[in-house]
Amino acid sequence: MCFSCVPGGYEVGEKVFYTGASVTFADGDKFVHGQQGKVTGACTSKALKGKGVNLRFPGNKGLVGCHLNEVRRVRAAPPLPPPRLRPA
Repeated sequence: MCFSCVPGGYEVGEKVFYTGASVTFADGDKFVHGQQGKVTGACTSKALKGKGVNLRFPGNKGLVGCHLNEVRRVRAAPPLPPPRLRPA
């Protein structure tokens, strides 16, 4: 496997921001919208192979595989508030 071949033009050690929905796992690991993480290599899971990167987030025990459309080099904008419903 080529560890320097990271999809999306990212480099191992590069700091990126997570832009997807916040998730907390049963073991306590989590990733939060807008959180900064470090690229550790290409994601090797079947679902993300060639389409994702592994990230290490501060405080997490393990790596997190993220789809390329969930990471970016610039800080993510805060999530939009839920739409307000108008009275009928």
